[in-house]
Amino acid sequence: MLAHLKIQGLAIIDSLDIDFSQGFNVITGETGAGKSILIKALSLLLGSKSSPDSVRSGCEQATVSGRFVVKPNHPALIMLKELGVEAEEDELGFAIIVRRQVTAKGRTSAWINDLPVTTTTLKQLSDHLIDVFGQHDNHRLLDVAFHSHYLDQFLKDKELPSKLSLLYKKASVSLAEIKVFVEKLRGSGPDADYLNFVVSELKQFDPSPEDFDFIRGQQERAKSSLVITQAIQKASSSLEDDSGQSVARRLREASRALLSSKVTELSTIGLDANRLAEQVDELSYSLSKFANTIDLTDSEIDRVEERIAGYQSLFRKHQCAAVQDLMEKWSAVEVQVLALSNAEGHIAQLVNHFHQNVSELMVCAELLTKQRNDAVNRICKRVELELSELAMPGARFSVDLEPVIRGVPSLDLSHYGAEVNRAWAESLDFWTCLSEHGQEKAQFFLSSNAGEPSLPLTKIASGGEISRIMLALKKALVVGAETCVLVFDEIDSGISGRIADTVGRKIAELADYCQIICISHLPQVAAYADVHYIVEKKQVHSRTESNIRPLNEIERQQELARLLSGNKVNAAGLKNAQDLVNEAKLKLTKSRSPAVSKSPAMAAAVKRKRS
Repeated sequence: MLAHLKIQGLAIIDSLDIDFSQGFNVITGETGAGKSILIKALSLLLGSKSSPDSVRSGCEQATVSGRFVVKPNHPALIMLKELGVEAEEDELGFAIIVRRQVTAKGRTSAWINDLPVTTTTLKQLSDHLIDVFGQHDNHRLLDVAFHSHYLDQFLKDKELPSKLSLLYKKASVSLAEIKVFVEKLRGSGPDADYLNFVVSELKQFDPSPEDFDFIRGQQERAKSSLVITQAIQKASSSLEDDSGQSVARRLREASRALLSSKVTELSTIGLDANRLAEQVDELSYSLSKFANTIDLTDSEIDRVEERIAGYQSLFRKHQCAAVQDLMEKWSAVEVQVLALSNAEGHIAQLVNHFHQNVSELMVCAELLTKQRNDAVNRICKRVELELSELAMPGARFSVDLEPVIRGVPSLDLSHYGAEVNRAWAESLDFWTCLSEHGQEKAQFFLSSNAGEPSLPLTKIASGGEISRIMLALKKALVVGAETCVLVFDEIDSGISGRIADTVGRKIAELADYCQIICISHLPQVAAYADVHYIVEKKQVHSRTESNIRPLNEIERQQELARLLSGNKVNAAGLKNAQDLVNEAKLKLTKSRSPAVSKSPAMAAAVKRKRS
């Protein structure tokens, strides 16, 4: 169940904390009060797309946090264990805290029990926790493309469709490999001569990551050597005069001249000049010695530059960004050359691989077909039973499984041998009757009244009938499901009166299996709720804010009276509201009694709820 929901900075909600209860939670309120914001908040927890526009004006970010409580061995806990996420246990079960944040700049982040996760992971987890069902699902029910999805929820092995999808993608890749290779053989791809030239060129150059790193290092050394050599040459030339005589020699000549004067002061200067000459000699020696350490000759530097230019040329030719890409290109071309040199053998290998993949796909598809046929019987019986209780007693619901028929890939492999042709023909027999969804596609049919022909749902059902069919599907699906929370966003759209009362009772019965959060505008539905919440919009510090709070018994009676008679609430309206609640309780008591209960699973669920 969703025990607690916290919303901050979302749309017109500044800060909101809601504690939900087990069973049937209903939410009502004036149009525009902010009921849709709750659905937006839950959608964020589901990992749906976020928008910076949803962040409240003046806020840096919007944050939604939900605390779910699940039973041991729940699929959500198994998934958390695989992620290495710990879940704390309390008196109600194991707690899973999901948090989603959207910034005003559009950045989004998600956490599960304070562990950062991707949006994909969040979506995978939310599939086990909460199912939001809104008015848009009515439109999905009118879209034939979604009918197989609804049918597959009644399969015994609900993983079969995803398994088949993976096998289909695997077989599609095999088929694509055959097409690409045949196109190369026909000349639409690189021919054998060109591929051989590429291999020869690469082999002659002999690139490798180790060689590339070494050459780059040598290039850096060469650049440094050039700078050093130029500095030494400039410094050495500065130690000579314009005639080529060394500065040290001229200093010694000056020293001798000064010493020969026998004048004390000049002799002292002469000695200084001699010492300077010695220092200049040492400087010249040091420069010469350092120059000898430069171990890259001009010819070696030229070779390094030539090698670097060779790598760059190959990068451009083969559109590679790094040496590793070039190595992968070399390996791939060698595989192509080998394949082209043995075209018949390679075609046989590719076709056999495709045949094996299609055979595995066909086995899975046949199993899926069998389970779908079994599911058709279950879905029709359950939906018709529910529809009969939803004021459609003569309705007949059926599912047509139309076989998939596709065109044959236009590839001529006739000249590659009898065995290749046999495997190819058999593979195509399977492939042309398969899609990524199986051997068939489902379509729902309905006969609203006894004696009328069944017609596609898209042509016969009214808005109110669609709402009832979806409720019947959900009621049929929820028994034994692992989803913790079922959210209805105005599922009662298009119905009223007696049918609305039945819908309310059906939703209340669903609450025996899982927690229900229902946004409604009908008093007949709200009267069946265990807890009633109201959405209100008010002015706080000159700003509009939306708030959701639970109602006490008196407030609930007033809200139901408002729904019954409009904003003007009088004594008669209050009495009608109380009568509505009393009648709802009585009807639920009768429907939940063991004598009336049609399902052992339902009776067990009711017993658990009451305990």
